[in-house]
Amino acid sequence: MTRESFLPFVRTHAIVLSTSWLLATAAALYAYSVAPPMPGAALPETLVRLQAAWPWYMLCYGLFVVTDAALAVLGAVLLAWLGPLDRLPALAMAVLFALAGALGLVMDAGMLVAAQIFKSGVLLGDPRSAELVLAVVNAGTAWLSAASFLMAGAASWLAGPLAERAGANPRWVLLTRGLACWQLMVSAIVAWAAISDSALAAVLALATGVIAMPILATVWLVGLVAEVRRPSRA
Repeated sequence: MTRESFLPFVRTHAIVLSTSWLLATAAALYAYSVAPPMPGAALPETLVRLQAAWPWYMLCYGLFVVTDAALAVLGAVLLAWLGPLDRLPALAMAVLFALAGALGLVMDAGMLVAAQIFKSGVLLGDPRSAELVLAVVNAGTAWLSAASFLMAGAASWLAGPLAERAGANPRWVLLTRGLACWQLMVSAIVAWAAISDSALAAVLALATGVIAMPILATVWLVGLVAEVRRPSRA
């Protein structure tokens, strides 16, 4: 594939990934603010809110399906660009991105099923089952999210030295390494929140993973398109 034919694909992929991620984040913030799927003393009210908010959960995780599919493809995009420099690390990077996307897709599928359960209202008449379902939803999304961030962080870390060898702008290489560290940090924070049930950990996970991550990723993707456009200086 020539640079002329590769660049439009990279640009389109970056637009799809960043746009779907930002829109999914906006939908998620709204859905979780009006109807958080948290078991507790106000369970009947929570279930009523979830039944009303199911379209937002469908929209949110439908968009995340696009995001995570694009994340899985990101490794192949970088492999096509950086693979000739060092095949083994580039392949490992591509596999890790694919795993990150796959884990995200599993989480998305689970939440789409959960949204249909919320819609049906079947949990309204069965509080014990409702507690279990919501506990599984929260634990499943937390651990799958933590694992996905871990895989993506490791993949981004491998991408940094390869991009440096390709003659990428040092600032973008630094951004790539910083993004890798950020993703690994988010993974640890999300795991901490899942294990400890700490309010502080939950707030940090929201700030670093849900809000900041798609913004940082968008900046990184803009840089990726610019780097692919530039002639190699390797």
